[in-house]
Amino acid sequence: MNLRSTTPEDGESLLGFLRRLAAMNAYAHLGDFLSLVEVRYGRPMLDDLPSLAEKLGVDVGFLERIAPHANPDFATLDWRFQRSKLDPFCPACIQDGRVWKQSWRHCLVSACPEHGLVLQSRCPRCGVTLSSTKGGFRTCECGYQLQDFQRVEATAGEVHIARLIEAAGRENLEENIGPWKADVPGEISRFLFFLATSDHSTRSDKPGKVALPITLEATRDFMVPVHDLLADWPCAFDRNVEKRLNSGPQEFNSAPARLGKWYQRLMSFRGAAFDPFQEQVGKTVGRVFDGSYAGVLTPDEAREWIPAAKAAKLLRVRAERLVSAVSAGEVKGRLQHSGHGHRHTTISMDEVDRLRDLRARFVSSKDAGEFLGVAKKQFSLLIECGFIQTTSEDAKHPLVDGSVDLPALIALVDGIRNEIGPAPPNGRQVRFRDLNLRRTTDRKALFLLLRQIRDGQIRPVAALKDDLLADFAFCGEEVDRFIKGVSGPAPLTARGVAELTGWKHECVTHWCKEGLLKSSQGRRGGADTYFIRHQDLVEFQKRFVVVSDVAKRSGSTSKHIMAYISQDGMVTVGSKKAGTTSRCHLLDIDMLLP
Repeated sequence: MNLRSTTPEDGESLLGFLRRLAAMNAYAHLGDFLSLVEVRYGRPMLDDLPSLAEKLGVDVGFLERIAPHANPDFATLDWRFQRSKLDPFCPACIQDGRVWKQSWRHCLVSACPEHGLVLQSRCPRCGVTLSSTKGGFRTCECGYQLQDFQRVEATAGEVHIARLIEAAGRENLEENIGPWKADVPGEISRFLFFLATSDHSTRSDKPGKVALPITLEATRDFMVPVHDLLADWPCAFDRNVEKRLNSGPQEFNSAPARLGKWYQRLMSFRGAAFDPFQEQVGKTVGRVFDGSYAGVLTPDEAREWIPAAKAAKLLRVRAERLVSAVSAGEVKGRLQHSGHGHRHTTISMDEVDRLRDLRARFVSSKDAGEFLGVAKKQFSLLIECGFIQTTSEDAKHPLVDGSVDLPALIALVDGIRNEIGPAPPNGRQVRFRDLNLRRTTDRKALFLLLRQIRDGQIRPVAALKDDLLADFAFCGEEVDRFIKGVSGPAPLTARGVAELTGWKHECVTHWCKEGLLKSSQGRRGGADTYFIRHQDLVEFQKRFVVVSDVAKRSGSTSKHIMAYISQDGMVTVGSKKAGTTSRCHLLDIDMLLP
């Protein structure tokens, strides 16, 4: 296939580049061109760019620079925020002969950052929505010129969002947008999504996971809260924080607890680019909140000091434990002595609130397991493989009982839930609760699998917002392929080795017990047994000859064979007493060598 080809331009989207190639090769419709080169735009195509490059006749390096992927340097190439149902454009850019921009593919963008026009996707003549299979480079399916599509002026907020996302990771802004001008962070998409979803509810009208907007109309509505926050920075953000403090659970006397999960998510964004938002929270708390605030921005107002006994009741710990922590300098408090040798310990309410938040933050392994919905044994495996981090007894605060960081655990589960992958049609699914040593006896393979899930390399195919981690579903074929690829063939039981080789089961078990046949112990079908890997069985056969095998092949008996070799001073190993005789004799092959 001889196609006319070229190279992508700076900022050009991969789908736009394919439209341009289609036009260069006289294909008015993108779908016809993709059929010609036998590709379908989507994740499988992006995972096999070398094949696409070969078909198009371009260097694969050019495609890699403009292809969306999971962890890009530029916000415009973040696969999670790529549009899947439509491919919008700016009519003015088309008229100027520009290429299709990467920012137009971003589902949080609804405007052209250069012309300030709302992006268009639906043909006014035929009603077709341009997508990865519809429309061409300059015309619609029906031949209508894209430059003649309706031109609607975008709001300032829409243009700001488009400019932020286009500049993220690439260049500085010409003017301040919110707190940013230089070094717009590459994580801007995730942060803008967080700001937008903070005031959104799910379809059931309950707080929780919010889906990405699909249509341009949905994007415009979805991003309105962010437009307001950026247009009137920092006043609009301060008002938002104050509103949250006033509407949060009033029984909590600390700002983080009052602000709840919103505060935890905000503080999870790291880097100087997000510092202005976190600093504004502290300033607003110091201005309007009369409770405590755990962190460097704690207000300085003095609060009531109470006896250690009362503080201990509030914290639900023994008073002696609290007094001991104050004496050791691990808790801030006052120690006073009376003239009769009595010691009085007082604690400020600020410190009590801090300790209460700290105790609530860490939960026991039992509570953490119930939060995940997993059994006790599986939870132990999750800790052992590093899926869950726990605090050692030495590192724990003296007033903290739990060892599992609950906010970190919540963030871990939410992170896994948010990375749902495509489910193969009619594919078999396996629940997270079933990923244990019953499914595979290979601990190494299981641990690697669990770490892959933790790191987002193996993604769930189904996970509702209210599901426990134990209920998350994964592709059964993918799980089995991974385990098989790591561990190879399943190990044999001692009985399986006996059936395969013809040796006595009691001999195989004896050799395992003696350490001559490398193995591991476990249970199968409710009974204890030994598991032998194929490679360990091969090594055993390389090292030893079973005397009974030699006897069978020579038409003799084990007794005669041992009598014969004893004439040369050789002795057997691995034997087992059986009454007045013995069995399970082995010959070390090295003894047979001259």
